[in-house]
Amino acid sequence: VSLDPSDPVFPPTYVSIASKTVLHLVSHDTKNVQHYEWRQCASNEEENDILQNTDILDPEQRQKIQSNHLFNSDSLRITPLSGSIWPSGKEAIFAEFRPQKPGIQRVTAYLYNIETQRRIPYTFECQGIQY
Repeated sequence: VSLDPSDPVFPPTYVSIASKTVLHLVSHDTKNVQHYEWRQCASNEEENDILQNTDILDPEQRQKIQSNHLFNSDSLRITPLSGSIWPSGKEAIFAEFRPQKPGIQRVTAYLYNIETQRRIPYTFECQGIQY
């Protein structure tokens, strides 16, 4: 599975205004359906560290555990966060950048292929500008 374009860049965007783009996930497998998720962490070890430092008796923290591995950012939203791609198919992914402050931001999300358990980092380059 790969992302097209491979280097997502947003145009300069005013603070608190949204800039949107469409990306495509492409399956290079000709026989199998590929399942994916956009993940927050670079590895299973990082995810396990987060889980180990979570108090499972706290209801708020328990709720966080359910979605802590999926990508989450204050300035960048990706939808859908998970899905399936048919053999040799592609799926549209929507990315929305909403800067909270001026300046260049690089936000990394990890495309996780559930079948291969491989994570591919994608860094979104975004620039927030003042009015």
